[in-house]
Amino acid sequence: MTRKRIKEQAARYAKFVEWSDEEQCFIGRCHELMLGGVHGNDEAKVYAELCAAVEEMIELIHADGQEMPHPLGKKEFSGGSGLRMAVRTVLQPSDRA
Repeated sequence: MTRKRIKEQAARYAKFVEWSDEEQCFIGRCHELMLGGVHGNDEAKVYAELCAAVEEMIELIHADGQEMPHPLGKKEFSGGSGLRMAVRTVLQPSDRA
């Protein structure tokens, strides 16, 4: 797989970099491809390292002959939302014994 093709595939996946108060550093993640992530004190460097890690993960997936996970941005959703609520019986004062 060419470097250009790897970069094209990597661009399809959502990458997040956010500050962690707990860790006191920036943490970068790509939920579709990696369980872990990368971290550091410079947001731009963390993003660059995350992009490199995503590209490496894509190479590994292809080398192992596995199927690529479907990018979240490309998934089709119904557009509807459902809210499930437990059914409760409301007793009126006159219903109570």
